[in-house]
Amino acid sequence: MRHLEFIRWGKSNGAIINQTKLVLYQEDSRGLHATINIKESKAIIKIPLEMCISYEFILSTDLGKALTSLNVFTPSLRPFIYPLLYILEEQNNDSFYKPWLDVLPKKIDHPLFYSKEECNYLKTSNALAKIELDKKTLTIFYNEIKDKFSLFTTKHSLQDFFFIYYMLGSRFFANLYEGRELPLLVPYADMANCSNPEEANASWDISENKEYFILRARIDIPKNSPVLIIHYHRSEYHTDIIQISVISHIMGLLLIRMSIMPLPFCYLMILIYQMLN
Repeated sequence: MRHLEFIRWGKSNGAIINQTKLVLYQEDSRGLHATINIKESKAIIKIPLEMCISYEFILSTDLGKALTSLNVFTPSLRPFIYPLLYILEEQNNDSFYKPWLDVLPKKIDHPLFYSKEECNYLKTSNALAKIELDKKTLTIFYNEIKDKFSLFTTKHSLQDFFFIYYMLGSRFFANLYEGRELPLLVPYADMANCSNPEEANASWDISENKEYFILRARIDIPKNSPVLIIHYHRSEYHTDIIQISVISHIMGLLLIRMSIMPLPFCYLMILIYQMLN
């Protein structure tokens, strides 16, 4: 029922999606499949940009204005964190995006949310160290929100912040804004599964009139086949892209505190900070 309402919502707001269908694989796992044979270079779906969530749009909202006025996060980091906070807030509101929010995953398969027993299987890899770094990094950002915008953190826990970061991290596309490609959330298009370059059968772009986000066939796509996008397409912002900005911000914080660090470590931090900026 949730998915039917989501599709009705999309079509009623101008989404052109009749050549595809949502196929449920299991709970919180689905993909886009073609309902007809789609020829190479033909549009698969068209989503009005007015339905999408961009940084520019978020800046115009009450939340975006509040975060900016309170100087939460550096300007270079805001485009990557504001969408996370916006979706968290919209989940508790009578949102225009409710039909889409209702079908987003409620659980994700990520080691951060594993039990201690499950984490034991990862002891021989570097995954646990990376998870700890992620947790510490995200906690710093959450605490910055808490210090400057406590009203937000009374409604959204640190665990909520962890979840939304990983859940949305693989759903970002990008949009050009003031000369930069910044994260863009595209309802329905984000249901397409990611693939490697050899197997991907779809790419995406923005229409020339700036009205639509378009998924387009890279090769002929047979009826009932899944629509697969390239995992690291030139403009797709996944979790790793966000992490670059996160690390850059952390380096800035460390430089402020470098008086308490050993001198060689300070030099290393300065070098990394300069490379990332």
